[in-house]
Parts: sequence; structure tokens; C-alpha cells
Amino acid sequence: MNESKKPYASVGGTELSLWDITKILLAKIHWLLLAGVVVAAGVYAVVTIFVTPTYESRVSFYVYNSADNSSQGTINNSDLQAAESLATTYSKILASNSVLDSVLSDLRAETSLSRKELSRMVNASVVSDTQLLEVVATSTDPELACKIANSFAKVAPTEIVRITKAGGVEVVDRPEVATEKSAPRTVFDSAIGFVVGVILASVAIILRMMADTTIYLPEDIEKSRGFISGLEADMKTLAAHPHPEDGFAGMTVKNDNLTDKDNAGAALLEAFKDVRGMEPVPVGTYRGFQMSLTLEDFGKDYVLTLKGQMTHRVTLGKDARGNLTRIDNVLNAMPDRLQNVRNTLDATTAQMEAAKAELGKPFPQEEELRVKSARLAELNAELNIDERTPMEQLADESAISAKAERPSVLARLKAPLSQPRTEEKGRHISKEER
Repeated sequence: MNESKKPYASVGGTELSLWDITKILLAKIHWLLLAGVVVAAGVYAVVTIFVTPTYESRVSFYVYNSADNSSQGTINNSDLQAAESLATTYSKILASNSVLDSVLSDLRAETSLSRKELSRMVNASVVSDTQLLEVVATSTDPELACKIANSFAKVAPTEIVRITKAGGVEVVDRPEVATEKSAPRTVFDSAIGFVVGVILASVAIILRMMADTTIYLPEDIEKSRGFISGLEADMKTLAAHPHPEDGFAGMTVKNDNLTDKDNAGAALLEAFKDVRGMEPVPVGTYRGFQMSLTLEDFGKDYVLTLKGQMTHRVTLGKDARGNLTRIDNVLNAMPDRLQNVRNTLDATTAQMEAAKAELGKPFPQEEELRVKSARLAELNAELNIDERTPMEQLADESAISAKAERPSVLARLKAPLSQPRTEEKGRHISKEER
């Protein structure tokens, strides 16, 4: 179909409706899904191979306002507000250097972490709209994460009371060793990768469509429909000549009906000897298709052409059984070819409808162009009345001036004699009289 594309000049650009774009994307749905799967697989591989899994262990505290929380049987609203305010302060205290140093002292026998490393592994935050404070320890070792969280559970109550001199915290949930990784979230990240792949493929398809500066003629659409009908007919022919289960459908080569795969492959190789160039040499039939051989690519490739309603070409090699596999692969690929032609037909139809709609719109600057063209014609008439260029006018004026300054010989002969010659004639007559 590419041979029948005709370029055209865009008139104001092509506008496509949302439905047109949707139809084009649906026609390319297999490419969208493929792009999503490829990106998702890439994300999964990167996350699995290059990202080290981490584990979290959590400890939560209840924040109270009174220094002795057992002395009060009731809690009023002001105590709750004060406790919520203290929770924010306590979260900052838990991230302070003094608390971190206390935790490192408690863990001295377990790890050799530095204060900076511990600070990166710990996050203290307030649970929204509650009096709860939560410390999360993250590490690539789930045991170490649990030990760090346990150390905070030991150190936090004492350090907070020591620093604030009021209020306090009680441990609500003690940390446990994590059995599942917290990051990376492989399934979630892969799903995001799939969506991103589909979006990128959709954008690429739309941009390619909008950048296309060609239009298909109605005969191109009819040709695509002819391809579709031809492929459908060939698929029916192929289905009518299937391979028997665990067997071979048979091949006719040079009027010999061969039912053994090895013999059929060898006969094809033997037929190579009769091929001399691009002129097709009939070979036989296979599964309802006529076969012919040509020698192409400057005598390097033997190409087998299977002819039904459509033409199916396959480059053969030197392996007898491998050639039969190649032939079957080409024939079995007809459904994919059919889908590609259908996708092209859908996209072509959408582009043609959009182009027709665009060509039917009026030119918005038509009146302005008419006025400016008329004004340009007036200016040209004023600047160049006789339609001669300035150089032509200068050349003509120079020629006229030169002709006026150089009188002709005939004009000089017709002119009367000058006075000096009359006086000389008079002197000559006087001498004769004497």
C-alpha cells in the first residue's frame, strides 16, 4: 500500500475527534499491551535485580500530659489538646542527637552504626488526629530493624521525661520482626510500569499519526479491503489442507507427491539447481498453494513464493527440515498479516474522514488575503507602470540620450554652409576680377 500514498499540503492542520483517536488506539491495542508488558517486565527486572529489599519494624507510644498519669481518673479536652501538641514535640525529641546517642549506647553490643546512619534508618511521626507517636525503623536486615525499634521503646520514655520534665509516653505496640519486605513493592511498581508503557505507546501512536503528511486515496482503501478478502481466502485454503496429527500434509515437487518431510525438504533443495535468476521457476504445490523459486540478492538467496489469492514469500536455507518449518511459519503468520491490514484500514479511514472534514472548512483569512492581494497589485502598478524593471528603464533612457547627442551624417549634409566659407568665396572672386 505504501506505493499508492500521495503527499498533500496541509490546510490548517488535521483535527481529529476523540472518537477517531479512540478508534485508532483500539486498532493498535496489541501494540499498547505489548508496550505495557515490556515496560512492566523491565521495571520488575530492575526492581528485583538492582534494588535491595528493606524491612520495617514499628513501635507506637501513647502521649499523656500529666507527669503521673495514674493520679488522674479522667482526661478533659484540654489534656487531649495538650497531649497532641506534645506528640509533635516528642517526635522532634526522638530524632535529636541525645536520644540517638542513647539508642546507640543501648545497641553497642549489637551493631556499629554511626549516629548519621541511625538517623537515616529511623522516622518518628505523629499519627494524625491522635495522641499516638510512631517510630519506624527501616533496614535491609529485619532483625536489626526490630532491635532498633526495641531500643527506642526502652529509651524513649526515660529520655522524654528527662528533657521535658513533664508529661510522658507509654508503649502501645511493641516491635516485631518483619516477615515481608516493605520496599520495593514489586507488584505495585510493575503495575505502574505497565500503565506508563501503555501511555507512552499511546502518545507515540498519536504523535506519529498527527505528524503523518500523507493522505490515502479511496482506491487505497479498496486495495486494503482486497488484501483482507485475499488473506481470508488463503486462510480458508490453509485450513482445508492441515497437517495430520504428528504428521506431514505432503508436498508435490516436480510432479512427485512426497509425504515424507525429509524427502520433501531434499526435493526442494534439489530444485535450487533449476533456478538461474529472478525469473520464477514453478516447483509444485504445498497445502493448496502453488510454489515457485527465484534467485535474488545477487545470487545469494533462494526465495520460495507460495501463491494463492495473495503472495507469501519465504527465504530458504540449506537445511531441508528447517525450510519446511520456515514455510509453515510464513503460512501460519497470515492471521497477524490480516490484523495488520485491518489496523491500517481503520487508521486510513479515520485519517481520510478527518481530511475530508478539514477540507470542507472555509479559509478563515480568505477576505484578508483578498484585500492584501488587491493592495499589492495597486502598489505594483504605481511603482512600475509600464511593467519594466528599473534596470530596463535606465537602459532605455541612456539609449535615447546617446542618440540625441550624436546627430546623423545625413543631417549634417543637409545643414547650410557656414559664414566663413562665404567670405572665402568672395575673396576668390575679387582676385579673378583683378
